Amino acid sequence: MTKQQYLIISPVNQYGGVNLDVGFIAKTVSQNDTEVFVLSHGKYFDDCSLFDMIPVSSYTSVDKVLYENNTLIKLSLRLLGLLKPMPIPLHHRIKNLLTKSLSNINKKRLEVLKQYVSEYDKIILCSQLTGQWNEEIIQIASQLKKPIYFRITQQINPERITEKQLFWLKEVSHFIHHSKQNLDILAEILPTNKHTCIDQCVMWEEDFLAISPLKKSVSSFYSISRLEHTKRIDKMIEAFNGLKNEGLSLHIYGDGSLKSKLEKLSLDNPRIRFYGAIALKDIVKVHGQHDCLMITSTIEGGPYTGVEAMAAGRLIISSRVGAMETRLPHYPFFYDGSVEDLRKKMLLLLNQEAVENQKLSNQLRQRYTENYSEAAIGKSYLEILV
Repeated sequence: MTKQQYLIISPVNQYGGVNLDVGFIAKTVSQNDTEVFVLSHGKYFDDCSLFDMIPVSSYTSVDKVLYENNTLIKLSLRLLGLLKPMPIPLHHRIKNLLTKSLSNINKKRLEVLKQYVSEYDKIILCSQLTGQWNEEIIQIASQLKKPIYFRITQQINPERITEKQLFWLKEVSHFIHHSKQNLDILAEILPTNKHTCIDQCVMWEEDFLAISPLKKSVSSFYSISRLEHTKRIDKMIEAFNGLKNEGLSLHIYGDGSLKSKLEKLSLDNPRIRFYGAIALKDIVKVHGQHDCLMITSTIEGGPYTGVEAMAAGRLIISSRVGAMETRLPHYPFFYDGSVEDLRKKMLLLLNQEAVENQKLSNQLRQRYTENYSEAAIGKSYLEILV
């Protein structure tokens, strides 16, 4: 019997939450006597975090394929590299004035997508609902009569969905959502499509569950996030700056366009520390070192750090974002989005006795093991995809 072949298409880059979703799906499906390949329409990196979950041979990018197989593009990029050297791979520079004058790059990219979709039995699209190339990928799969499963990686804003998008979104075989909130929004708009809610689980689950539950007063807040506008790290810093206890600290892990600006906001407060991007292999240790995870985002699919903190038994203060309300029903430490309420929730935790912190820590871990374990999430995927 011929093995079923799966193609996962996603804007995978060096690291990020989408890489974790893609990696888990690929690892889970490939354990079921199937073949799985990942094609990115983002940039290909030799140290991509995806390689913590799948072999190097199971992954490439559209632009890397173009560079390796199109002689004209390869020669033009080599010429560009000689004329204007840059410390990045040549296939990262594939769309430039020289190549644009020689060929239609987007047309070539579309040809690569068509080629790969045609070679596989089932297509899994892992992307934001409004992501680049979604329309083309879904239409190609539909024309070739390939079932397409759409794992939506971001919080859905119904106001951004157009009639034109609905026309091709109807071709999706099955939508897979992080949260009930997303499912309810899209199921109302597209009631004839299949919809399922599957949340996330952690990598290195045994290591997370081996972290001791919190048994002390809170003194260390932390955040693991891209440093971009929607993450509202500036509001987190503002709330923390209003806490005068010298024994407190705020630890910010991540990189992004706002890093320098946020560091300047924190110059007068030595209790705030920045660490830059954190490698996946170090993520368990980061959670184990601190007491309370802060999630201040306005838009999220999960976020992934939420289930990590639950598995680690870390306390959480969160905005009502993504899947967090589904993960933690009736949770007392959601805040209303304002700096004042965020600081209020931080103070409530700071004043909570160690025995209460231990109780909450154990409850969060129990919530993870009963609902979001690797076995449970993997089984949910296999029921749909295989």
